Amino acid sequence: MSDEASFKLHGTLTVGEMARFQYFHLLRRAWPFAGAVALGLIGVVFFLIGIALTGQFSELYPDLVTSSPFFLLMLFWGFMFGFNPYRIARKQFRDQPHLRELITYEFSSANIKGSGPSASWVVAWNVVKNVQETKSLFIVYYSKIQGVIVPKRMFGSSTELKAWRDLFVSCAPSGKIQRPGIVGRWC
Repeated sequence: MSDEASFKLHGTLTVGEMARFQYFHLLRRAWPFAGAVALGLIGVVFFLIGIALTGQFSELYPDLVTSSPFFLLMLFWGFMFGFNPYRIARKQFRDQPHLRELITYEFSSANIKGSGPSASWVVAWNVVKNVQETKSLFIVYYSKIQGVIVPKRMFGSSTELKAWRDLFVSCAPSGKIQRPGIVGRWC
């Protein structure tokens, strides 16, 4: 429901949307490193399969023992990039009841407001750092690590989405919404 003075959206967040935010937030700057870790883990798997198929395990055992800290580090980083953001999102969703409640977002030329049964907040446009678009979300960052999550599914039509975008372009300090990059197309 939009008019010239303000734009309102109603809905609830899901664990999946919180997880997509966590993945995007983690990977938006670290995706090259995460990609290298993924390729390293794939290489380790193929290396171990090759050793098993050729029967050279006993010959390479000293080298495998020596390189085991590297393998463990690769597994740790794989866990950090693969599972930890989802775990954090589930924990936030469980521990912060206001995230599970119906929220009303109100976007006006003066500020962004959110209200629900347990919490309400206001963010002035002059503190908005940037607006990131992903496949399923808009994230309005008001600091480097905190942002307002606006799921795209809350928009009733493409005309509502266009009106919302126009309001952002006219009010946000940067004047633009950053389109999905490599990570944003996935999240």
